[in-house]
Amino acid sequence: MANCCADLVPNKMHNDGGTVVMPYSRIAEMCAKEPGVELSTMMKTPCIRYMGDFVAMMFEREDSLIVKLSTDRVDALIASGEGFEFNFTKTTFKEWVLIPRRFEHQYEAFIREALDYAKARKHPHCSSLQTASCL
Repeated sequence: MANCCADLVPNKMHNDGGTVVMPYSRIAEMCAKEPGVELSTMMKTPCIRYMGDFVAMMFEREDSLIVKLSTDRVDALIASGEGFEFNFTKTTFKEWVLIPRRFEHQYEAFIREALDYAKARKHPHCSSLQTASCL
């Protein structure tokens, strides 16, 4: 499989003050191995999709990860200071949140959470613990 995200960040782990950080490109490659997940583009930028729906992407303009989560979760991340509202062309995307690079050590968890959210939206009859078996 070609690495469509290689131009975003180096495809190797690095140490961030004692924590080994997996870059977005490696996380995207891992996710793409799961059923229904594909590497695609949005706004001319590589992204992760689940069954066609946007999940996550690096937004270099803001040096941040964008993930799609429930509006309640987005609000909580903004309130905690972990995330920022995504405003593009003066439109607020209520289910999208910018996660700054200083939280890069948590990017995998945020992407996994966004992927779980996408799966739950596509398979509302499945609990979050059963989603994989409902595909």
